[in-house]
Amino acid sequence: MAKHSAKRKKALPRLAEATDLGEIFGGVPAAGAIFAEEVEAALAGVDLQTVLAEKRGGIPRPPTHKEILKAYPSPQEELDLHGSTGEEAARRTTAFIQAAIALKLLAVRIITGQGLHSEGAAVLPSVVEGCLAELQQREAIFHYSWGEKGRERSGAVEVFLLAGGKRR
Repeated sequence: MAKHSAKRKKALPRLAEATDLGEIFGGVPAAGAIFAEEVEAALAGVDLQTVLAEKRGGIPRPPTHKEILKAYPSPQEELDLHGSTGEEAARRTTAFIQAAIALKLLAVRIITGQGLHSEGAAVLPSVVEGCLAELQQREAIFHYSWGEKGRERSGAVEVFLLAGGKRR
């Protein structure tokens, strides 16, 4: 099997000291001189080593979705929907999430079961996921996850609420 090479970012080319910036900036003859003056004015009184140190450190990137989820605690409360009808499950799920937000909880678990004792296919996982997708779209929750086994085989979903009611 062939190895996949890492994606390479295209870097800006380094300019030679003798490069005519006027040509680069659209053929305007004085553009290079104006640009040089602007750079000098912006860097007046600034230590070159300080500028380089800031450049190397760069602007800190925002945390990834995965990094944010790792910072969440284990579920703090749970709702068991065993024996509920689809309509009851939708109502109870929405009320449970709203109460968890009011209590400033960060993570909750909703147990739907796998539908092993149901006649026909399991209804609750689909109903609950529909409620959670709507709440996520309205930005009431940050993320939800059925775990490694997925919705059909998990039987429970973990819901990660927005810290302080806002995106982190």
